[in-house]
Amino acid sequence: MRRLLIDLEVLSSGEQRDLANALLRAAWSAALEETRVMLLDLFIEVDQDVPDTTS
Repeated sequence: MRRLLIDLEVLSSGEQRDLANALLRAAWSAALEETRVMLLDLFIEVDQDVPDTTS
């Protein structure tokens, strides 16, 4: 992993806002990915516990 250092003082207010929005989107996407995996795991677990009544 590499370290990234951004000097916010050299960015305009619009650039700071754009950077903040980009970081929020990245964090939100990562959170959604973890949530999707957790829900899929839960669905698979529950689906295996439900007896098959279609036959």
